[in-house]
Amino acid sequence: MINIIFVSHGGFAEGLVDGAKMIVGESEGVMGIGLYPEDDIKVFTQKVTDACVLMGEGVDAVLVLVDLFGASPANAALNCLRPEIAKKVTIACIAGMNMPMALEALVSREGLSTEELSAMLVEAGRAGIIDLKQAFQSVSAKDE
Repeated sequence: MINIIFVSHGGFAEGLVDGAKMIVGESEGVMGIGLYPEDDIKVFTQKVTDACVLMGEGVDAVLVLVDLFGASPANAALNCLRPEIAKKVTIACIAGMNMPMALEALVSREGLSTEELSAMLVEAGRAGIIDLKQAFQSVSAKDE
């Protein structure tokens, strides 16, 4: 089993967890952590690191999904890849999280390696980005 931590600016991470719950139901081993303007970045980074270690107990790995590459939540997640943490728990990190990626993570996290799941999630995230106007026009053109 792979536990999942969503990390973001503001309430996006918690919102993704909440939205996914509406679609796939309650899931164990899932957590959302948001960075807010009043948060100290060192304290936030430690909170993410502690969550990775805690969520890694008794499971195969922890997958950390972050909202934006290069930003503070991603940098906090990268802290979990330090060798002293990596000795305790296997961690994978992916930036650019979205709902299709979150849903795929929740329904596909058993029986896969972190590498397999990560590749699947990157594809699901990309595939979930659709220009609705263009898609609607394509469907409408086929109906004519």
